[in-house]
Amino acid sequence: MLKQTLVATALLASSVLAAGPDCFWNAYCTGWGDNYGCYSCPIKVNLDARNCPQIAGCGVRLGDYYKAGQLIRITCQTTGDYYGGTNIWDRTEDGYYVPDAYVRTGTAGFLDGTRRC
Repeated sequence: MLKQTLVATALLASSVLAAGPDCFWNAYCTGWGDNYGCYSCPIKVNLDARNCPQIAGCGVRLGDYYKAGQLIRITCQTTGDYYGGTNIWDRTEDGYYVPDAYVRTGTAGFLDGTRRC
């Protein structure tokens, strides 16, 4: 049991370090219908919520839905329209997409251990 706990702690620590100092790992998040972990990361600026990883043509766009400094839970990441210098988009626990460039993930790429949408 102790060995399993130490291995799990080491894996969790490596995941958190891979995300950067502003994010932290949640052991349980919703959004996929099963138990899994996700990162919580702060938003850099007020952001619109979108129902797809595109600037236009999504249908739903909620202006300034997320506020600067607010923590969002990233349930998965995908690629979409280039925005802010990257084409990576983060899907939040409440089902909306935001451009990764405006979330303090601590990395310019995909977060280690995060699912792909």
